[in-house]
Amino acid sequence: MDLIKELWQAAVNLRGSIEAPDYKRYVLPLIFFRFLSLRYERRWVTGKVARQR
Repeated sequence: MDLIKELWQAAVNLRGSIEAPDYKRYVLPLIFFRFLSLRYERRWVTGKVARQR
């Protein structure tokens, strides 16, 4: 099974009984928190985040 089909099936499974318009209430925050996580990680690696000792 190719990646697109797997991702689509995962989205269908996660949605379950939630209506498609309401689905964005759950998915968009996850995407946003992933964005924040990647940004923080990048800043950590480059040393722009103060590390506690």
